[in-house]
Amino acid sequence: MASGCLFDVSNPYFDGLGASESGAAAEEACSLGLVHRNDAVYASIQEAVDVAVEGDVIEVCPGEYRENLELYEHITIRRMPGSEGQVLLVGTRKNTVIWASEGGVFEGLVLSGGQGWKASNGSRYGGGLYAGIEATIDVIDVTFLDNSAEYGGGFYGPQNGESTLTGCVFEGNRADVIGGGAAIGYGSSELNDVTFRANRSKWGGGLSLTAESTAHVDGVVFDGNAADSTGGAMYIGSSVVLVSGGEFSGSFPKDILLAYDGDSLQLDAPGAEFTCDARHANMGCE
Repeated sequence: MASGCLFDVSNPYFDGLGASESGAAAEEACSLGLVHRNDAVYASIQEAVDVAVEGDVIEVCPGEYRENLELYEHITIRRMPGSEGQVLLVGTRKNTVIWASEGGVFEGLVLSGGQGWKASNGSRYGGGLYAGIEATIDVIDVTFLDNSAEYGGGFYGPQNGESTLTGCVFEGNRADVIGGGAAIGYGSSELNDVTFRANRSKWGGGLSLTAESTAHVDGVVFDGNAADSTGGAMYIGSSVVLVSGGEFSGSFPKDILLAYDGDSLQLDAPGAEFTCDARHANMGCE
């Protein structure tokens, strides 16, 4: 594990600083090592997480952290404000990189090498990030890179919960079943200015929205995703989805699949191609 540092929001180095001073403050703070809450030093991110309580903010300095994190509280983990460089979390065992039972806020991270959380049914979910049932999760400027699972190669959203993804990038993730980049079901979600690039799955190479989901997909870019069956960019099953803006290019086969009777798609994305069965013929499906 590369050296890094973690800080609670009470860290005195940042009291009253403006943006122009935050870079120097970040450098000075990170020179002290791994710190969380009142300058206490920890050897790993997980050790800091273990003492955090609901609402805590953990700030991580750039570096490579070879860990699989387990979170049981709704907390924030983010890159140190004012710092430069990546905060790269690399999974070191066959599990998801971050398992978050209550959700949380995750910002400015790179998650790579995860292989999904293994459920009691033997299937693996959320290679990079898994959110628990009824969780609320906000994911901001996070890159999901080269993760894998059966469901949700990069991210598996909370069932009966709420997901908000903003400014994220999903690239090179793989799922054996659905949602090469991300899979969300039984909940509500908002995706804003997210990029899905070169992800792959059996259904929904980039994104899968299923099982009575409601979703707003706004300004999202789908580029070069692939499905072994169909729905190269998106797979929609038993869900209500609004797609506004965004770009669709290079996905194979057709960009969007409407899989079941009762699906609803409001599409305002010029150039997107979609396919579905005869029950949706009034939408111009092939």
